[in-house]
Amino acid sequence: MKSLSIASVAVSVLIVSSCATQSLPERLPVYWGMSSERWAQAPSNVIPQAEGQAGLLVINDTTASQSAPALSEKAFKGFAHRLQVALGEQFPLLVVKVLDSNSVSHERGGEQFVHVAQQEGLDYLLFAVLSSTEREVSDRFPLQGTQQGVGARGGLLVGVRAENYALVELAFVDGKTGLPVVHANGSAWSVLERLNVPLASNVYPVVRRDLTQPPIYPTEETAYDTLRVVSANDAMKQALMHFQTEWGKDSSP
Repeated sequence: MKSLSIASVAVSVLIVSSCATQSLPERLPVYWGMSSERWAQAPSNVIPQAEGQAGLLVINDTTASQSAPALSEKAFKGFAHRLQVALGEQFPLLVVKVLDSNSVSHERGGEQFVHVAQQEGLDYLLFAVLSSTEREVSDRFPLQGTQQGVGARGGLLVGVRAENYALVELAFVDGKTGLPVVHANGSAWSVLERLNVPLASNVYPVVRRDLTQPPIYPTEETAYDTLRVVSANDAMKQALMHFQTEWGKDSSP
């Protein structure tokens, strides 16, 4: 029975990855008024060293169709702080301030980055965009939890499975030109299982990632926020890894 339980979780993973990937577009190109095709073809003028002061701008974009709700204010601040710390530890950047997310809009085009940099007295901007999509379906869960492998013999409970797919996009922007000189993406998913009935349980609600990661048990009140934060954090880690690769491409003299 345990192998069947693991297989069912694996199938859910595939569903999350395939469905969400198709419905969540890149958001970075929108802020420069570009199509995704044009963005992909745009040359990347990577600079070997970034000397000067940079400002960090983090946005939770919910303007795309089928976007999931934004993170709570507390969760978003935590996400932005973790990103700021990671950037400072992994890159030779002097991030002197975190800018208000209202400083830029997807409707203003690339010139807005020049304006923000000049207004704030910055040489560069680190622009991070978090977006996600979500799908919720009815489901039935084993009484003792999916990972217990007891299957139907332990009883089934009616509930809801919410699947979240997050995309984090990073861009290092030249404040003089307003152009992104390094950019990279990262994506991740997570699944929330929660019951429809007011039943005391120490295994639901639960947020899962993949089989190598331990489950997370939030409260009912924080379940959806936890779901979105888990995806966002994992997507951020992948984006930073890809960003570091892009950053080092032209680092030779």
